[in-house]
Amino acid sequence: MRIIAFDLGEKKIGAAICDPLGIIVRPLSVVIRQDDSQTTAELLTLARNNYAEKIVLGLPLSFDGQESQGSQSIRLFGQALSAHTHLPIEYFDESGSTKEAKEIIRQTKRKRQRLTMEDDAIAACVILQHYLARQ
Repeated sequence: MRIIAFDLGEKKIGAAICDPLGIIVRPLSVVIRQDDSQTTAELLTLARNNYAEKIVLGLPLSFDGQESQGSQSIRLFGQALSAHTHLPIEYFDESGSTKEAKEIIRQTKRKRQRLTMEDDAIAACVILQHYLARQ
């Protein structure tokens, strides 16, 4: 099943997708957040253009596994997405995904100017990789 994952930030949203077998995960793009309706449309276009069959949204949890303050806004955004698509939407713990993404990028020794946009897409990859590993 081809799954698309989104790492929802306040200003940017990273996107990643896996192959139909759920083996290979790759970064897709970064969407700059605007108003919710336009952002929703862009994300659903990404999902449709990449033949996604499921959407996974990173959900920030606290250290003890409880939902954090940001979790509620992610869930509200997920409800807005679900109102415009037939695709199933699941939430998955994103704790540490940004930190892990930055470490991955640091290890690849990419140029710093590209990192700020890539961080979010790589974080979405991390979320999706962990999601697939738990399935």
